[in-house]
Amino acid sequence: MFTIPRNRNAALASWVVMFGQQFCGVNVIAYYSSDIFVQSGFTQVSALASSLGFDALNWLFAIPAFFTAKEFTFVHVAIRLLIAGFSFWSTSETGCVTGVSIGIYLFAIFYSPGKGPG
Repeated sequence: MFTIPRNRNAALASWVVMFGQQFCGVNVIAYYSSDIFVQSGFTQVSALASSLGFDALNWLFAIPAFFTAKEFTFVHVAIRLLIAGFSFWSTSETGCVTGVSIGIYLFAIFYSPGKGPG
């Protein structure tokens, strides 16, 4: 398979895309969203409810993906992750909670209709 350049190039391209999909941020947010919310100041129950909100937004905004698959680019997604990340630098707990929540929810809204990075 790898001795034929066409097959080797196709395999390499698919590996690069799969790697990019795993490191685009949605997996980290999906798996650790309740921990992220707890670290930003939520109670355990509120963090679980907020994680459910993230999952619901991810599911709801995946529906438009059938129509708008490549209109939302990596830049849109990256800006929303930066909002969530930089919110941890806030000196007030309310600012941290608000910034992390808004950043994560906007990330879900902009990530779901796309195909991932790029």
